[in-house]
Amino acid sequence: MAENNDQRYRSRTFWMVLIFTVLATVLCALGRIEGPGWITVILGLFAGWQGRRYADNKLAANGE
Repeated sequence: MAENNDQRYRSRTFWMVLIFTVLATVLCALGRIEGPGWITVILGLFAGWQGRRYADNKLAANGE
């Protein structure tokens, strides 16, 4: 189980989501996007990330 958690944080998708979260937060702090826009971006990022993880896990389960 610990190996799965470590592997999750090594994925490129995780780091991409983290970088875009920081970028959206900075843009919100600078007033370039408003609060509702920030919420939409964050929800979209995390929904996409979880959807990709679900698809990867489903492919791995079907491959066994």
